[in-house]
Amino acid sequence: MDLNNSLIEINDLNFTYDRVPVLKNVNLTIKAGDFIGIIGPNGSGKTTFLKLLLGLYKPTKGEIIFKKKVKMSYVPQIKNFNSIMNISVYNVITLPLSGSSIFSKYHKDKYFDNIVKVTRIKNFLKIPFIELSGGQQQRVLIARSLLQRPDIVLLDEPNTGIDAFTTNSFYNILKEIYKVYKFTIIMVSHDLNIIPTICESVFCVFNGEINVHSEPKKVFECPVFDEMLGSNLELLIHGHSIPHRVVPKHKHEKNNGNT
Repeated sequence: MDLNNSLIEINDLNFTYDRVPVLKNVNLTIKAGDFIGIIGPNGSGKTTFLKLLLGLYKPTKGEIIFKKKVKMSYVPQIKNFNSIMNISVYNVITLPLSGSSIFSKYHKDKYFDNIVKVTRIKNFLKIPFIELSGGQQQRVLIARSLLQRPDIVLLDEPNTGIDAFTTNSFYNILKEIYKVYKFTIIMVSHDLNIIPTICESVFCVFNGEINVHSEPKKVFECPVFDEMLGSNLELLIHGHSIPHRVVPKHKHEKNNGNT
């Protein structure tokens, strides 16, 4: 997709919940084919922003303008699904399509086969969803989302309840999906070491404001980022200039050229 193609324009967006300002004076553009990571402390308004895009919340002030008709799919945090999905994986991923005229064709559809393959869920299509591990469940929900052929995919902390090893595997799959299909992806995440390696842009949410970074690795240089975490940061680089982990920089230490 053409990254110069604007999908959504947000102008002077404000949102107040129970008289408490959550987002204020937000102005930004979401472009087709972008992969956006949204970071920020708990309660900063990250999920609220997703729900505003979905139309589940209405802005207190300002506007969200869709430049063209778009179809969005939303993958909430996995804890919201565990108790209600006592059905097979196949039924989980095809249920949103049951009202579609193309539903009966999906078992022969190449796109269906490709999504099942790229999300690596083919081997447990007949297994009840609730019997899967957290990582497997998340891959199923991603497949369910992508099978709706959306223009925009919204992910709310997709690694919730998943161990570190499975999280890395999941993000590799997500990166592969983006590379192949170029969906516009907007993902809320707390994985500060992952965001710069897979996203094209970063939205930093703090004190009701959203700071946009078109170069993800530069988010660590943002004064708002330091203030958000309450410390200055030093990046430890691990091969190919990819941030491996982030640690606080001790204020009493001086750079004297020693290693």
